[in-house]
Amino acid sequence: MKNDKSKIKNQKDSSSKKKDITGIILLAFSVILIFAFILTPDKKYVGAVGAVLSGSLKEFLGYICYIVPVVLIWWAITEIRHKKFPFKYSMCAGLIMIILGGSILLHIISEGSGGILGDFSSDVIIQITFGRVGAYIISTALVLIALILMADVSIKKVVLFLIKLPEKFKIKKPKNCRKVKKKHIKARGLDKSDPYSGRASSADLSKASFATRAADNRPATIPEKIDYAIPLDLLNVQPRIKLKKDEENKRGEKLIEVLANFGILARMSGVLIGPATTRYEVTLPPDIKLSRIRNLDSNIAMALEAKTVRLLTPIPGKAAVGVEVPAIQQETVYIKTLIESGKFKSNTANLPYCLGKSVDGDLKIVDLSDMPHLLLAGATGSGKSIAIHALINSILFKSSPEDVRFLFIDPKRVELPVYNGIPHLDSEVITDSNKAVKMLQAVTLEMDERYDILSKNNVANIYAYNKIVESNK
Repeated sequence: MKNDKSKIKNQKDSSSKKKDITGIILLAFSVILIFAFILTPDKKYVGAVGAVLSGSLKEFLGYICYIVPVVLIWWAITEIRHKKFPFKYSMCAGLIMIILGGSILLHIISEGSGGILGDFSSDVIIQITFGRVGAYIISTALVLIALILMADVSIKKVVLFLIKLPEKFKIKKPKNCRKVKKKHIKARGLDKSDPYSGRASSADLSKASFATRAADNRPATIPEKIDYAIPLDLLNVQPRIKLKKDEENKRGEKLIEVLANFGILARMSGVLIGPATTRYEVTLPPDIKLSRIRNLDSNIAMALEAKTVRLLTPIPGKAAVGVEVPAIQQETVYIKTLIESGKFKSNTANLPYCLGKSVDGDLKIVDLSDMPHLLLAGATGSGKSIAIHALINSILFKSSPEDVRFLFIDPKRVELPVYNGIPHLDSEVITDSNKAVKMLQAVTLEMDERYDILSKNNVANIYAYNKIVESNK
């Protein structure tokens, strides 16, 4: 194996050296040709060979002969960079066409500058076939075709490049944010000089706020007052599942046996069967250290035939240890169960978030305003999409469009477009990344305006500002 690797390495080194040598020879020859073309017929500098070679090429090709050293330099650079020179049919055909078309064009412009080739070809075209105008057109067409073949590009790409070229050198003037702010404040009907002209709630995000700033998105038109209610019948009813309490209790007895095998005489003080997890509350003797039970998680999992075990040592607020394992009978928690509950109806938060049920069956409903930097993350299939839909529907069933407005950005185009048409939307769900950037810039501008208003009124948040507005009405 080592010999094979060394052979391959030697072959690569040898090939690299050959390319370097070839590149240097071609480069040297092309430089000699250039000097020969410039200094001909002086043999003092380029010698007899250089003078004869340059004289022959100039006599046959005319001034188009300068393309020969150019091609040789290109070839030399390719070899030095250890790349393969593109010897293709298109390349060879393009080279022949550019020499032929260039020599004809030079001869027509200035007689004799196209060499013997240009003289003969142009005479044939002019006198026998297409005339002088035809010779111009044919020679120009040959040069263009040659460039396309040699450069391997289309005319469309060249035209688009030339059109976009001025834009790259155009200097963009920075936007005047103050003028934009004043314009949109007037459009909203809010006078910034009067801090008590209106509530700074999400109802201000109306026709002239975000959607006006993001030019590509149409504004949502919403009347001042809306009779708004979503019927609960739209949500699925949670089916009743009979809990396997007997099996869960038997598993609790196994837990006590496992602890007894390791010299821990524990007592079961409670069993809480949640929708996905069962918690066994175990009371330990006073002389047992908690570190002993912490080291038994693997043994407990094996005895209870559970995939995972979570130990709470101790349970917060209780003189007991909690052992949580996946429930034997898994239960799906439907959002309707939380929304139609008294806890949700009596919740005063404008942005409630129905999370689900805890292990002890308690409904978990939190206030989203207490979590301004919420991030939903997790592995594939862990429930991120369900969490997002639960968040949106929790707000929809609680707050009217006058209180809360939504801006949705969904590059995947599969999750959020179903909400198009709801009155809470300030604009349609954005799926284009370019429009998303504009919308986020508009949101930033709105945020800056609100911070300015809050700062002028010496308040820390929107709730304090709205209290001032209410007290001054």
